[in-house]
Amino acid sequence: STLVRQSTLPGLPAYEVTVRAEWPDRARSVLQLHDAGTGQLLALMDAGHLTALRASVVSALAADVLARPNAKHVAVLGSGSAASSALKALRLVRSIEQVWLYEPNAADNFQLAHQLQLTQSMKVRAVDSAQEAVQGADIVVLSGGVPLGVAVVPPGAHVTVLAAERFADAPIPAPLL
Repeated sequence: STLVRQSTLPGLPAYEVTVRAEWPDRARSVLQLHDAGTGQLLALMDAGHLTALRASVVSALAADVLARPNAKHVAVLGSGSAASSALKALRLVRSIEQVWLYEPNAADNFQLAHQLQLTQSMKVRAVDSAQEAVQGADIVVLSGGVPLGVAVVPPGAHVTVLAAERFADAPIPAPLL
């Protein structure tokens, strides 16, 4: 099925076109910006990418404002494009010394850690548990549906949740809140 929604940006008609299909299991959306006078297409953008970018930038700004000024050790629970995007945005506001990455799928965990280390020129270490990832972290990023669970977060650490809709249960245990 296809859904078209019109949005209005100041002086610019915008349309979001969402296509839902059985394969892959999720919808794909594009954002179209048109000239208000002529109707000419000005831009065609991946709406999913824009959403991920927005979430990453907002989480980085929140970490910059809310985390301790000397925070430079990051734990990322979950992999995928959200984790990569979150680290890229975080590097815009903080100097990162070390990243610990935990993803339950061991092959994905080590592959993403290696890829992030190469592409972002930062120390990224794949670890075997959420607990191991967060034990030395100043900033904890939850992404890709991996909850914090029973991991003990160091006092004063900042915790960010990306794509909260991907979590089956609450991503942060009630006592930590």
